[in-house]
Amino acid sequence: MPDRLRRRLVSAAPCALITGGGAVASPSKVVRVSVFTEALAALTDPAATVVLTAGDYQIDNPLVLTGRSGRLEFAPGARLRARNSDAGGVRFVQSFSLTLVGFRIDWAVAPSTRSHFGAGLMFVECVDTEVRDCGVTNAPGAGLHFDVCQG
Repeated sequence: MPDRLRRRLVSAAPCALITGGGAVASPSKVVRVSVFTEALAALTDPAATVVLTAGDYQIDNPLVLTGRSGRLEFAPGARLRARNSDAGGVRFVQSFSLTLVGFRIDWAVAPSTRSHFGAGLMFVECVDTEVRDCGVTNAPGAGLHFDVCQG
């Protein structure tokens, strides 16, 4: 079997499985952000793919992910749920050749104040980024924010 097809378990719970440089994260109920971030650890190569299966992935604080590369797909019914109504969502910093498809994040309650630091999905100093069919609901700032990006 080729090395690229090897499989390894990402977390102790049966939630994320890496296959061929990618991952499949599958929550059985609302799960903490650790499952999401552990699956994203696989995004280190433009050929890598992470697929989040249907379910809610709960985050309490903004996520900052540096140097990610590859493809992140949200299957129908998969979404991030932010519990902190005044905090931002997900920030990709200095990432390259990154593709997001079907990304979904929402806040249960609209925030009391607005800030560009509270963007639902933010890209900073990224190169060759593609975002398709994404949705951001009730973000404390812009739904989608690009800062000093190319391509």
